[in-house]
Amino acid sequence: MYNLVPIGLLKLSWASHMIKKSTFGPLVVFWLSFSLVLFPNDSLELLLARMIGILGPIDMEMLVRGQETHKYFTNDYDLYHMNEETNQLEYIIPEKSSLAHHLEVSDVEFIEFIEDLLQTNPERRPTASQALQHPWLLRTYE
Repeated sequence: MYNLVPIGLLKLSWASHMIKKSTFGPLVVFWLSFSLVLFPNDSLELLLARMIGILGPIDMEMLVRGQETHKYFTNDYDLYHMNEETNQLEYIIPEKSSLAHHLEVSDVEFIEFIEDLLQTNPERRPTASQALQHPWLLRTYE
């Protein structure tokens, strides 16, 4: 459920819509097949930074509507955390990367399939039936 984290962390009221547009089944298959943690959870702020670095920025609409966006983003929507030792705000700059790099896969259709499933905005995430129609799943192998 790592792809759903921004909805939960920012306390967005999209939960019912998220369930309707769920692609949880295909994600479970993906995670089990790779036995891989794509977004290690050292802290919630670093989890968000990794997600942003790999998947791109969180939609502004989600940040604006989030009830707890202020816990992770400044008023200018820069990701931050509070250093507990110095009690100072420290900006977090997400390191740009890609799914292809992290998964060590060169199959473009597969990467596109996983990127579709990992959309942080549920409005852009395919339904399970739409995901099952993705060209990567429909490809014939010889």
